[in-house]
Parts: sequence; C-alpha cells; structure tokens
Amino acid sequence: MFSRRMLIGSVSVSLLVRPLEAKADRVKSPPVVVHQHPTFSRDLVEAYDALGYDIEDAYQKFEQVRDAYLSKSPEKFCKVLAARFTMNLNGYSVIVLRGQVQPLIRYKSLLFNRFALKRIEEADFLSVEPSVDGLSLGHGDLWLTPQCLDDACARSSLSLTVFNLWSDK
Repeated sequence: MFSRRMLIGSVSVSLLVRPLEAKADRVKSPPVVVHQHPTFSRDLVEAYDALGYDIEDAYQKFEQVRDAYLSKSPEKFCKVLAARFTMNLNGYSVIVLRGQVQPLIRYKSLLFNRFALKRIEEADFLSVEPSVDGLSLGHGDLWLTPQCLDDACARSSLSLTVFNLWSDK
C-alpha cells in the first residue's frame, strides 16, 4: 500500500524532474560549420599544377589546418602537423615531431594568440597564391609546404610545417 507520505514524495520528484526534461529538450547543439566548396578558376588550377600541387588536395589541407587551428585545441591541431613542425616564437624555434602534443600545450598562449587567430579566421583559399614555398595562411602565420610524393618530386602534397609568431601585429 502507498502511504500518503510516499505519494507526496513521488509527486514532488515528478514535479522536479519535469522542468529538467523540458530544459534538456531545449538544449541546442552547436551549429555544424559546413564549408562550401569554392569554384576554382582555370588560372588558379593551372598555377597549382605548374607547381606540382593538386588543387583539391591543397584545398582540403587548407581547410583541415584552418579548422584545427581555430579550434584552439593543441590535441586537434597536433593531428594535422607534418612529421616535423617548427614553431618560430619571437626569435627562437621549437621543433615538434608528429604526435607530440606537450610543446603545443606548453606554448598554447603564443600559438593560439588573438592576432594569429583573427588572421587565420579571415584566411580564404581563393585569395592565397601558391608558391614554390607552399601556401601561407594568415599572412605567414602558418605554412603548408610541399612534401614530395615521389623520388623525382614531380608531385607533392602540402603539409603543415611552420608556425611563425609575429609578436602582436
């Protein structure tokens, strides 16, 4: 048999749970950012081809690096690094090997500074001019440089190899 106290207790719990359930239904997940694939001009495709870069590969790497950097997560950023990554930090260099997240955590405030974040956020693939040195994001903050895919280095893929800290410019 239910006692009056048990019945009041179950009603009280029920009244407490309902607002929580309603709140849970209203919680929205963050919007998913979907990059719209740009249309590449013939001149741009030819510029990439002349340097031995695949434009689709370059675009994918550009977006992966940009998204990982903007996450401000050393762990996520570490996943897009080349086998050897150099951080140039106001006059000295820190070498980071693939999979080493500790140096990124140690220098997180320098690596993800507000000036570089703003420049990388504004970076647009179509406005980046490819060169023999690779692609620059954020006016030289991050560099995707070519890594040879064959012995003759006729084709290459771009990998994130350098971060340059430009004090507060």
